[in-house]
Amino acid sequence: MKHAMRLEERREFNKDITIEMCESDNCHSIQVKQEVARGVDISKSGLGLITKIAFKNKDVLKVYVPVDYHCGTIVTYAEVVWLMPCNSFRVGLCFLG
Repeated sequence: MKHAMRLEERREFNKDITIEMCESDNCHSIQVKQEVARGVDISKSGLGLITKIAFKNKDVLKVYVPVDYHCGTIVTYAEVVWLMPCNSFRVGLCFLG
């Protein structure tokens, strides 16, 4: 699978990251699924994760990125831009907004 060239350098980011995804059941009810994934790397424009979930390209996730002990967590949205199976799944996200 060929990925677009990154504009920013990614740095190692070995932290647990909470992710949420909304699913609807025939437009009647919306269920929010919350999972913990493992961060791999991060840049200004995106984030790499290892997760048990087989997301699809263009899925939009709510991502809780831990910053540090004093600042806590940054909440943002990101779009799945690629997915690769590797025991679990290696996922590339692009931050939105």
